[in-house]
Amino acid sequence: MRIHWRHLVGVGVALGAVVFWAIGLAVLQHTTEPTGADVFAENNTYWVRDLRMMALLVVALGLLLALDGARGAVRPIVALGLLWLAADLALDRADLAGATTATVLAVVGCALPLAVVPLLGRRLAPDRRQAEPRTLLVISTIAAVTAPLAAGMQSPTDTEPALTAGALTLGVLLVVAGVAAARAAAPPTAVARRWLGAGLLTVAGVAGVVLVRLVGIDAQLVPTLALMTALLVGGSLLAWDRPTGAADRVRRIGVLSVAVVGCPVLVMCLAVLLIFVVPVGGWLTALAGSPPVNAADSDTLHALVGLLAGLALSTLVRISSGGQLVRSLPSSRGRGTPSTATQMP
Repeated sequence: MRIHWRHLVGVGVALGAVVFWAIGLAVLQHTTEPTGADVFAENNTYWVRDLRMMALLVVALGLLLALDGARGAVRPIVALGLLWLAADLALDRADLAGATTATVLAVVGCALPLAVVPLLGRRLAPDRRQAEPRTLLVISTIAAVTAPLAAGMQSPTDTEPALTAGALTLGVLLVVAGVAAARAAAPPTAVARRWLGAGLLTVAGVAGVVLVRLVGIDAQLVPTLALMTALLVGGSLLAWDRPTGAADRVRRIGVLSVAVVGCPVLVMCLAVLLIFVVPVGGWLTALAGSPPVNAADSDTLHALVGLLAGLALSTLVRISSGGQLVRSLPSSRGRGTPSTATQMP
């Protein structure tokens, strides 16, 4: 399989996320666990677990990007992510800790993306594989929604140095993955301008992640919404295909506006749903054998909020960028010829 920039970026962000996951599980997790008899956790006690879940999400997004968002790669990557989640909970329950354990986990974990990409790449041979902007824009939208949530991660004290380092790391990895996916979904026109736009959006996204961490907790709302908006709008514009007319342009701008305005509302509603109706965070806490969160507080899983919100909004982002159902990218072997885009009515 010929190496393409998408493969390098996808595998790169996946490897970075694996290293953080290993450190979070074996080094940081035990420092946040409440100790003693009949103890309870509180709001954001399990911030390390939440960042680990985001790291696993980045691994999945990175692998899909490295495989060009091919339809045949989605199910294997989802299955790998679920198995990795189960392994995370089992290892957390076993209370494995230490630098040696972290090193072993990082080495074994990094071997998986390095093996999965070529194996699936050969299975989905370039002459049979069709890269889909639809999947790539799903990656971009999930990353756009989740990156601000990672950057704004909190703990009970908000004083841990690892909290800021972890939030910045995952925020930047999500920005890079999201921008790269949006750029990969773009039609092969105005290439120089699209690369310039991708560079500017990456810089703006990284700066936004840093800004969210620099401001106080009470002042995070505005930069968080600004970062989310910039990544959603920027991702759509990077993949923007020429409108068929004025009515099409107005329709697409309207759809994108709905996505931008609805995103924070959807995130808030999903957070409430996952706290009070479907307490997935509490279930993961129990499976990991950790003390439950006090009934007066909430066990929030921001990684799942970002994933679900991104999935829900991805259709709107896809329509706003041009509404393509399928557009082939140039084959990663040989010269390849893009197929004609199929427009949505």
